[in-house]
Amino acid sequence: MSIINYILSSFGHALLFLLIVLLPFIFVIAACQFCSSFLRNRITRVLPHNFFIYATAPGVAVHESGHLFFCLVFLHKVKKVVLFSPSEDGTLGYVSHQYTPGNLYQKIGLFFIGTGPVWFGFLVLYLISRLFLPGSIFDPGISETARIKLFFSSFFSLSFWCVFWHWLWFYLAVCIAAHINLSPPDIQGAWLGFVTMIVFVIVLFLFFGWIGSFHRSAPEFGASIVKQMSPVFCILFIVSAVSLLIGTVCSLFKRR
Repeated sequence: MSIINYILSSFGHALLFLLIVLLPFIFVIAACQFCSSFLRNRITRVLPHNFFIYATAPGVAVHESGHLFFCLVFLHKVKKVVLFSPSEDGTLGYVSHQYTPGNLYQKIGLFFIGTGPVWFGFLVLYLISRLFLPGSIFDPGISETARIKLFFSSFFSLSFWCVFWHWLWFYLAVCIAAHINLSPPDIQGAWLGFVTMIVFVIVLFLFFGWIGSFHRSAPEFGASIVKQMSPVFCILFIVSAVSLLIGTVCSLFKRR
């Protein structure tokens, strides 16, 4: 194999790996952004804005905890953490941090820190769902489609709403969903990390491409990561659908 063919092959496999791993998560980020904005805009048309902010304070705390969690994972220096403190400029909370520009690991971490509210929000949604929702929904023997159908068949039944824990799940899920979106500073901070991560993956494939099994196993590994995340994606779909339903109901109520 010539050097040019080797470079093109490595570059192509790197792009394939990035598409398999990143594309689903980018789609999820975009979906969360839309659903969260839709929910917030519709609810604040019905309820006072300040009431909405304070009523969904747990969601703000989860949002900021997502930034904090990945700051710690990627060894950024955390200067100050404010989980919830509404201000006149619209800021509800923030995490102030620093990193070493020459540190590749910390620079890649910018992507995960910036998008941290999404990934951490996923995790919290999954945990509270496992904790508060019926155990049958998480039966490993059923498909994700059957899991979604089982949830909604329960969700629209009277018995579901006769359980206090289901109300608690509903409240927390709405709070988190309303604040799982990314602000412009979040996106700006994540962009540098995103570009750094892409360059790193391409260089990695160029460096290890001479190992015959590397190009073949890397996309399979990426696909397995996405597959392992399917239960979390399922919960995300459920919460997004519930958020859109609530937002639509609020719109109808406002029109009346």
